[in-house]
Amino acid sequence: MKTTSSNLAVKAFVILPILLIILIVSYCYNNLVGKEEDVFDAWSQLESNYQLRQDLIPNIVSTVKAYAAHEKETISDTTAQRTALLNSAEKLEAANKEAKQSKSDSKSVLADEAKANKMSSTQQHVSEQYRQFLITVENYPTLRASEQFLELQSQLEATENQINFTRMNFNEKAKAFNESIRKIPGSFVAGLGNFKRKAYFKSEPTANKPIKVEFNN
Repeated sequence: MKTTSSNLAVKAFVILPILLIILIVSYCYNNLVGKEEDVFDAWSQLESNYQLRQDLIPNIVSTVKAYAAHEKETISDTTAQRTALLNSAEKLEAANKEAKQSKSDSKSVLADEAKANKMSSTQQHVSEQYRQFLITVENYPTLRASEQFLELQSQLEATENQINFTRMNFNEKAKAFNESIRKIPGSFVAGLGNFKRKAYFKSEPTANKPIKVEFNN
């Protein structure tokens, strides 16, 4: 009996630590999987909002161009304000096209800080041009009051706000994941599971600078 008990004790002494290690590794692995999925989910929400904005911008630009064309027909002289309005709309349209063309594979962006910053920069440029565009539109009370323009502006403003929220949410999820793969024991499991650090999205230095409005003759 003593020999049997001794053998069981030895087996328990060997097996229990192994089981404990397996449980810890399993817990850490599943935890990292969950946090990585949170990052992917936050990224998909951000992409969805970017896509929505990209779809809305051509509509508001078309509305402005149609208004400018109508004004040109009803008012004989071409004003500097109208020229500025069209220039602003075209710059917004160009920035939006650039953002569309800069889209990359999700995994590629999330794993590469440079690509993430480049994408962030193009999207920030769209926001800046949109702000400039709205300031220029202030010179046209009739346009601002039109039902179609108001509806599109409302949708775009809501999308801009949602983009800001989802960017912050994404960075929070990425931070939680990145911390987990750097801390022990997550760092060991991350190496075994090939978990890679996720890139953050940073605001451009010009994001908070005041916009200058210039009217060219």
